[in-house]
Amino acid sequence: MSGGGRAEGNRCGALHAALILETDPQKQQKISDEFEQQAGSIQCKTIRASGQLSCKGCVGTVADLLVKHQAN
Repeated sequence: MSGGGRAEGNRCGALHAALILETDPQKQQKISDEFEQQAGSIQCKTIRASGQLSCKGCVGTVADLLVKHQAN
């Protein structure tokens, strides 16, 4: 089950949560940019329509990006 883009700006819920957890604006931007490169969009419905990443894939991608940017 997915949220269907109900986060702010129809953003992917996993990305939305990551941006709440990361308070540094520069890291937020890096996470958002890198997520968009990997998922093809930051908007849930666009990602789902493309089939590029599943919801589970989005969560995994965001988790990896959070870990990556915590180390920097």
